[in-house]
Amino acid sequence: MLGEARLTPHFGLKLAGVRTSDGTVPGEYSNAGVGQVVYYLPCRLTWLEPTVGLGGIYTSYHWKQYGQSGTVRDLNVSGSFGANVRFQEHLRAGLQLFVANGFHGTYADNDMRRSGRRLLALPALTLEVLL
Repeated sequence: MLGEARLTPHFGLKLAGVRTSDGTVPGEYSNAGVGQVVYYLPCRLTWLEPTVGLGGIYTSYHWKQYGQSGTVRDLNVSGSFGANVRFQEHLRAGLQLFVANGFHGTYADNDMRRSGRRLLALPALTLEVLL
């Protein structure tokens, strides 16, 4: 899910949320929320909207292994860049690349803990109908 509010012609707020589970371990799932201030780069082409963003990402991973369960939470920095193509006043499509400083988790002592960091790159194709 993606939401956006344009504050000025060149600045906006972008919020995105996702919940995932690959089904390999019943009861395990991940939630993430991204909030960013977005700058719309000036462009001579009126149908193109290049963007860059900077903000934060909150993740929570609910794990369930060996009869134990718990949740690992993390708050960190994120960024994005991409471009939208405006087909008309209220319709646009784009490609965004969200980049985040995510965590790597490992199981130890019947618990899951953050054991390191890794760069996550999450591409997103968007089709937006503006109200």
